[in-house]
Amino acid sequence: MDWMVLNAKIQITDEEGKTTEGMVTDFTEKTVNFSIPSDDVNFKLFHTGEKIECLVIGKNKGMRFDGVILERINGPIPSYHVGHLSNFKEAQRRNNVRVSCSNLVYFTADRDVISNLSFMSDLNNPNAHSRLEKNLKEAIMMDLSAGGLK
Repeated sequence: MDWMVLNAKIQITDEEGKTTEGMVTDFTEKTVNFSIPSDDVNFKLFHTGEKIECLVIGKNKGMRFDGVILERINGPIPSYHVGHLSNFKEAQRRNNVRVSCSNLVYFTADRDVISNLSFMSDLNNPNAHSRLEKNLKEAIMMDLSAGGLK
């Protein structure tokens, strides 16, 4: 598990779909330990034998996998030992929150129009509107983030 690092952020989802976040405190090729801050709003107490889905978030990628809580580790911070790791899948790493939406948009991918139109001054010119409209296509925006849209 060369992608796993100590103190990495881990997102844990139980069988009912409830999600909480914690931190990787130890790991081997077959197990992962994590802790959850008890003051977290989404705090969840896990039980031995409970099946979970985990997402460990690294610098450039995330890794999603299934596991089973083998034991709860006694201590001042709730910690867990997870084993029976399976179903590993690489997950896309996002720097920005993605919000679902469904809006009608008009766009152009015409590089000449984009590079020759100074939006601050030309959009106030009625001739620019007709020139721009010839190159627009209609689409539905499905989600939006600070990094772009789909």
